[in-house]
Amino acid sequence: ENHQYDHYITGLQQLYGEKTVDEAMAVVTAKTVFYGLSHSDLTLSQFTTHQKLLTAYHKVRAAERLSWPLNKINPPV
Repeated sequence: ENHQYDHYITGLQQLYGEKTVDEAMAVVTAKTVFYGLSHSDLTLSQFTTHQKLLTAYHKVRAAERLSWPLNKINPPV
């Protein structure tokens, strides 16, 4: 399985350290799909920054809808 990388492992470990190479190999061999990311559900509720962005977006859209009668040239989409 890792035979194609055997010639490089020792050198890479000397350059970057064993832990870093092990983590990289887990990604390369698809044992780890996305390094450092946890699995999420469809609501993306685990990503607080994303949730804050969505909240701000909804506030902006609500304000646009309220101001639309004043700005009939560019109605909100």
